[in-house]
Amino acid sequence: MVKVRVSYISLTAEITGRRSETIELKGDGIKLSDLLNELFRRYPKLRDLKSKLNILILINGNSVKNHNMKLIDGDEVAILPPTSGG
Repeated sequence: MVKVRVSYISLTAEITGRRSETIELKGDGIKLSDLLNELFRRYPKLRDLKSKLNILILINGNSVKNHNMKLIDGDEVAILPPTSGG
């Protein structure tokens, strides 16, 4: 079992209705893709956002694009919508 802390920023917090939560995933070799599938199951609008925009995912403060990255107990995952600015 892996327990991770998920933080939602900006639009993702609006979609989920929360700023953070702890998610427990059962099994061995839990990957980021497993966590994302669970989040999309819980929050279908989050899946819609990901399909329209390139959301940014951080694990322990580092940007991650590889959804096959393994998660370990205590990881902190942040999900952010893309930002723009000038």
